[in-house]
Amino acid sequence: MHPKKHPETLSKLGRQMNVYYFAYGSNLDSKRLTGRCPSAVKVKIAYMSNFTLCFPQCNQAGHLVAGFCESKDRKLWGVIYRIEDKDIENLYQAEGFKAGRSNSSNSYLKISDIKLSNEDGSPNTYKVITFKQNKEKMQPPEGKLHSDEYLRFILDGYEEHGLHAKDTNTYSRLKSYLNKQSA
Repeated sequence: MHPKKHPETLSKLGRQMNVYYFAYGSNLDSKRLTGRCPSAVKVKIAYMSNFTLCFPQCNQAGHLVAGFCESKDRKLWGVIYRIEDKDIENLYQAEGFKAGRSNSSNSYLKISDIKLSNEDGSPNTYKVITFKQNKEKMQPPEGKLHSDEYLRFILDGYEEHGLHAKDTNTYSRLKSYLNKQSA
């Protein structure tokens, strides 16, 4: 990968190039993420103010998948991971993103330089990437369900990183989705 193609890539004097990624959905689960990107390492917990986890579109299998939606006074909690540049294409593929392709062809859009707050509430603009649902590609999710496996990845990620205690509303909502579908 060439740094000009990935401006969020940071070089460290002869070391592997790294990308910093803000995970907020199923990639919160470190086992899932390292299955896609073996070099992924947790850096820190952070959140994006005035956004919340939502499920605004469906994947190719017809199941609801995570995104984030504006929501005043809410927090979208997540984890910043460091991923070696050699693994970033795997992440792009998993997110339905292809660099160089028009936005209308990508399921999710890559966004960079995100304003996040540290776990203690101190604000910062991080040179990280994340993916936001592409409004042009959104399918109406009425009547669609999440897959149990997908919900479990998100719930496991919340528990793994202690986010279930920081965002009890979202965690409870996710558990209720799983319980409704299992009933």
